[in-house]
Amino acid sequence: MSFLDVVSDMMIPASILTIAVTTDSDGNVVETPTTGETIWGVKYNRSEAARYFSKEWANDITDVFVTHDDYGIHKGSELSINGVTWACDEPQNVAELGEVFTIGIRRKA
Repeated sequence: MSFLDVVSDMMIPASILTIAVTTDSDGNVVETPTTGETIWGVKYNRSEAARYFSKEWANDITDVFVTHDDYGIHKGSELSINGVTWACDEPQNVAELGEVFTIGIRRKA
C-alpha cells in the first residue's frame, strides 16, 4: 500500500497541458495550450509536503503535487489544477520505488 492509497480521499485531478502547433491563414505558426491527459494526485503546500517527504525542492517551488506516476512530466511541463496553471520541476521518485512521485510546482503568472 502506497502513501497515496492512504490519502485517496484527498486526491484531485490535474490536466497536463500540451502545446498544439498550427498555422493561421497567413502562414504564421500559432502555439495554443491544450488540455492533455488528466492525472490524479494530492497537492500540498511546500512546508506541508516537507513533513511527509524527505525531498528537497528548488527555492521557487511553492507547492508539491504527489502522484502515482511521473507521466512523462519534466522540468518545464505545465499542469492545470482547478483552472490555475502551474509550472513543474523535475518529478522525484520517492524512496526510488516507482510508486509515488513528488512534483514541485509554482504558479504561473
